[in-house]
Amino acid sequence: MGKVNKGTPLAIIEAGGKSHKSKTETEARKRMEERLIFGTDELQDVPSSLSDNAKKYWVKIVKRYENMDYPLLNNGSVEFLKIYCEALDLYDEASKQVRKNKKNEENYGKTDPAKLEMEKYAMVVKRYGELLMLDAGSLAKLGIVAGKKAVEKKEENKKQEDPMWKLLNNG
Repeated sequence: MGKVNKGTPLAIIEAGGKSHKSKTETEARKRMEERLIFGTDELQDVPSSLSDNAKKYWVKIVKRYENMDYPLLNNGSVEFLKIYCEALDLYDEASKQVRKNKKNEENYGKTDPAKLEMEKYAMVVKRYGELLMLDAGSLAKLGIVAGKKAVEKKEENKKQEDPMWKLLNNG
């Protein structure tokens, strides 16, 4: 797509630089988009209200998505991300209980309460994962490649480790 000017409204970027809107409409859209842009500073602080395992999920998810070209997670995502991380933790706990209950399957049969809890939290994880665009399908819809900057940096480091590259560039 080429280099994008940060002042270019998202609608024009998506349209490949062309827009049927007037200059006034374009300026209004730009102002609206600027108001919708949130910072990401609140994501760096793990909420103290989370359980220990949910905190681990928080750190893992924020770290995974911080190198994206377009910040999917921002300060506006904090509450949803809290729910998502807690649901992941509760899903894990229910999953452990289901495995434990498998040994006593005759006591529960198909109505194992832990299994019902696990299914409930699986749906919460799915729903909030989609809302936060954390699943592969959501990223594919957006056409975003996670960690493009990280991949480019890794390739640059590979070049610098190559003996031929060193010879040619360091004299």
